[in-house]
Amino acid sequence: MEERIDGLEDKLGFLRRSLDTGHYDVVVKECSTLFELSLRKLFRQALTDLPYRDRLDLQDAEKTIGKNTKGVGDFGFGELVGLFRQSNLLKKWSQASGRQLGLLSSLDFSAIVDLRNRVTHDGAQCSRLEADLVFNYLMNLLAILGVSDLDASVKGAFKQLERSGTSNNEDSRIFSHQKSRGVLINDADNSRNIAFKVETINNIFHAIHREIEKISDSQVATNIFRISGREAGTNFGSLMSQKWDLENEFMSLGDKVKRWCEFDSDVGWGKFENQLQIVDEEEIFSGKVLLIENFQVYKKGKSEPAECLFMVGYTQGVLEQIFGGNKLDVTCDMSVCPLKNPLKKICVFGVEKSV
Repeated sequence: MEERIDGLEDKLGFLRRSLDTGHYDVVVKECSTLFELSLRKLFRQALTDLPYRDRLDLQDAEKTIGKNTKGVGDFGFGELVGLFRQSNLLKKWSQASGRQLGLLSSLDFSAIVDLRNRVTHDGAQCSRLEADLVFNYLMNLLAILGVSDLDASVKGAFKQLERSGTSNNEDSRIFSHQKSRGVLINDADNSRNIAFKVETINNIFHAIHREIEKISDSQVATNIFRISGREAGTNFGSLMSQKWDLENEFMSLGDKVKRWCEFDSDVGWGKFENQLQIVDEEEIFSGKVLLIENFQVYKKGKSEPAECLFMVGYTQGVLEQIFGGNKLDVTCDMSVCPLKNPLKKICVFGVEKSV
């Protein structure tokens, strides 16, 4: 009999309350159940909608995982994860529908299965961070499908998305807009975002800087922007570094910096480029991080780089967390500053370990 997922919003509300009240094991178990139902539904829908040769791959994978004794309807969570991995269904889904699957395309579902098994069968305790990650990965899947009606959304999962005249992956959608809630979600980490015009956020920064100057001086105002940027970067870098450690405990520092540059280049800061020299074992990290088309210099012409210290501080905060809490000195190379040289497009941030 076909399983249904009724009252999905109520279930998600229950999971959020469980997170807030510290019932992390409940979150992991219930999220795993929703994952299991969703994956089973997606597989069955794929058998209907995907091209013939892809469907043959799915059927072969089902026979292999089920050892010719049972089918997808009887698979548990671990077997469903194996089924998706062996059939390469996530890639087939993305190609057939044109959807960008965000973290789902790189997520090791086996880690969630292992955590669920330890919590369910061994009575293990899980942390808030682990429960948050499992919940956020579930929300990432539901955001791609559409959380209002999962059954209807699965039926349309493999339909080709409308295009705006391009199939270039560089122009792919980064955010999901949940119109009924007025919420903008970054599909890469399922976090809520807001959107400003660049001129608007720069005007806000400039007004704050100007008003601080009135009651203090320009140096104090500039330092406040650097400190606020560093705190923002520290918070973000800490969360992302912990998440990457849970996904892959052997991820190198260089890979973490690469992941950060890719992530933040997708959200409008500008394009980050890593030119750091990193030796993990000796805790050596120095060099440069480039920020191409920094939003803080957009349409400003030749002026003083006052509020720009926000991005210097942000870069420092993120990298200090990626590098295990080591203190860094991050400086802006003023000789190539776009605000001093309007024809320049690249902010160069020098990075050295503090002594």
